[in-house]
Amino acid sequence: MKMVVKEWLVRTERLEIVFDGEALDDMRALELIFAGLDAIGARRAMFGSHGRELGRADLEAQVMASRRFPTDLRAENYEFRFGGSVAWKHTFVMVTGSPGDVGVWESWVSRAMGMPGFVQSWISQRDYDYWQNAEDPLEYPGSGRSCEHLPMISSGDPPPLDRVIIDTSRNPGRRTIRSGYVEGIGAVMWLSPLFWQRVRRQRNDAELVEAGWHVTALSDGNIKVDAAMNVFTEQGDSAEQARLRAAIYG
Repeated sequence: MKMVVKEWLVRTERLEIVFDGEALDDMRALELIFAGLDAIGARRAMFGSHGRELGRADLEAQVMASRRFPTDLRAENYEFRFGGSVAWKHTFVMVTGSPGDVGVWESWVSRAMGMPGFVQSWISQRDYDYWQNAEDPLEYPGSGRSCEHLPMISSGDPPPLDRVIIDTSRNPGRRTIRSGYVEGIGAVMWLSPLFWQRVRRQRNDAELVEAGWHVTALSDGNIKVDAAMNVFTEQGDSAEQARLRAAIYG
């Protein structure tokens, strides 16, 4: 049974799409999800939320009435999450599923790039992304993992809340929230002109190519960069990921 679960996690991918400030609200996030489902031929998909099955009209009415995006929204074997931070000046949509095809994810991204405030997007493997950013040592034994070889630091909380946590600051797959963007990495990424403003770097295609990225110019100054057709995993080359990451974030 454990092997089955592990294989399922390996297949599960996550698409993260980041928008500037409050460019995306609950209803616009729904519009993006609907558009992505339409693009993959799932226009009539039913949504599951809190044990209920809803059509699009009922889901829109629920979100408009509550002014809250559902916390457990699902459809067509995909899971959807919407959130953001006023303090960190960004909002995001996450789509989790197992398409095994970059083109499926690109259906969502192409629609996102046409919306105001698009900053960036990338694909990650959910299991890999989780453990690259897990800080609590207590999570490891229950998952059959050891953290004895990992660097530890203080949580920085005042006594008596201070505790020892795992230092993820040098992990190649770390996800760090920044002002106006998220410092994340994927084997396939989409970056907007606004992204380069947020990271305060000049876009340099030659530097990206030298690091190992393949750069494709898209409309409106957006670019797609890819280093491989598959997502990064624990079996990947961490030095390569670090080099690719440095070419984007410095």
